[in-house]
Amino acid sequence: MTKFPHLPPQLSRRSLLKWLGGTGLLLAGGGCTGAEPSPEPLPDATVLAANQPTPHAQPSLLRVAFSNPPRTFDPARMALLEEYHVAFALYEALIWIDTDLLPQPLLASSWETTPDLLTWTFVLQQGRTFHNGADVTANDVVYTFERLLDPDLGLSLFALTQAIARVEAVDTYTVQFHLNAPNAELPYMLAAPQTGIVPTAATTSTLNALPVGAGPYQFVDSLPGGRLRLQRFPEHPDAENYQVQAVEYHYFSTLAAQADALLAGHVEMIADVNLRDLTRLQEQPEVVILEVPSGRYQTLVMQATEAPFTDLRVRQALKACADRPLLLEQVMHGYGGLGRDHPVAPVSAFVADLPLPEQNIERARQLLAEAGHPNGLTLDLITSDSRPGMLVLAESFSQMAALAGIQIRVTRVPADVYWSDYGGKVPFHVGNWNFRVSIDETFTLAHYSTSPQNESKWSTPELDALLDRARSEANQETRMALYHEAQQIVQEQGAVVIPYFRPVLMAMQRKVQGFTGHPAGWIDFYGVTLEGAA
Repeated sequence: MTKFPHLPPQLSRRSLLKWLGGTGLLLAGGGCTGAEPSPEPLPDATVLAANQPTPHAQPSLLRVAFSNPPRTFDPARMALLEEYHVAFALYEALIWIDTDLLPQPLLASSWETTPDLLTWTFVLQQGRTFHNGADVTANDVVYTFERLLDPDLGLSLFALTQAIARVEAVDTYTVQFHLNAPNAELPYMLAAPQTGIVPTAATTSTLNALPVGAGPYQFVDSLPGGRLRLQRFPEHPDAENYQVQAVEYHYFSTLAAQADALLAGHVEMIADVNLRDLTRLQEQPEVVILEVPSGRYQTLVMQATEAPFTDLRVRQALKACADRPLLLEQVMHGYGGLGRDHPVAPVSAFVADLPLPEQNIERARQLLAEAGHPNGLTLDLITSDSRPGMLVLAESFSQMAALAGIQIRVTRVPADVYWSDYGGKVPFHVGNWNFRVSIDETFTLAHYSTSPQNESKWSTPELDALLDRARSEANQETRMALYHEAQQIVQEQGAVVIPYFRPVLMAMQRKVQGFTGHPAGWIDFYGVTLEGAA
């Protein structure tokens, strides 16, 4: 069996690199922020309204600004990045992926797999408790994954549910995962925010009324004016390293309002900076801008099941209109990296050395003529300002496409309905994908034929078979070659334009000390202090 290092009880999870060196693969991916089946609504007491921040911070209180309030406190039903941040504070999964994209033990202390990658055994840390005082046991892990695997719940972890056949408790602190097919990616998949372990018998209703996990912070309440308040869980084994005593999440209707709140001292941190506000934030000496290379990306989505995008030549014509370096400058102000119409970012060890597609207006006109559109096309492109860059991307690309005779009418819709009513549902729209740490999820979620999060609805049996082979391959060099081939197929045949990769771009007051940005944008308050806090 392949052994993974055991976490000695005296070490925190931030001390594990020397124990994990060489065991993990450097993987990167993307996960869509689009809608999933609607969870049960939060009770009235936890429905968050427009933000009315407190004027002054309290000792050891860290306030973070976000765009969207959580729709649910049930980790299994979470799909928005803002919900993920809440999940990582309230809950813990078996595994954490560190900032070097290596798997580290969290609720699990060690794990091992059989040579065929079909059976994985995880040993839990003993003495861990939920916020309600109950012990964390193997039965809780089994219950958590039985919920995730239940097809009647309609949850969105497609790659995970396809991989796992069943989960069993071997003893009080040992769990085995039995897979449907060999899968080298399981440790990365078990670090997803949706896999936070919940107590046996927990339901969406009970978790929405009172979230109970084993994370470093526990739920206090939802406060007037759209605020969520958490406090440090004293029984967490790393509690002494979580020196921020309380965390408040503040929700704002616009990105500009978040910047205003930071500059006014109403919050200490912005999780996702609007590039239009970057200059005025940079001008303030008490504000620090943090940039972390990431696998986040945005897409121009052409649904391959809807005319005219059923024709590969039309899709290739639109791709030929994109001036990627110019889009990187106009949309991202030069931050981030160039995209090549496939979802694997430069930060991934699996990225292929493919040529950068160049803008070619004459080629675009030729392809349109061959597809029966010699006089060009008129298209409606739907977008939103739900995430920084989405609106500018649509507007900039429409100007580029006009050079080839493609008239694009850009329609902006409200951010609060975009992912539920438009993203993944209309023929031509702008998408936004968060960073996923699993290379399998990178492709499977976005491009596998049966994935509910395949926003372009394009797929091919050739790619499906390739991805099935890749995730079952234990040899890293062979897996690398398979994923390189997958990138080329998506680049040439796929139905999305991926012009750039967005970095994690955060802003915080200088008094926030010890914060480390994560490539996935995940927020972890381990080791964070507030200068001058009591």
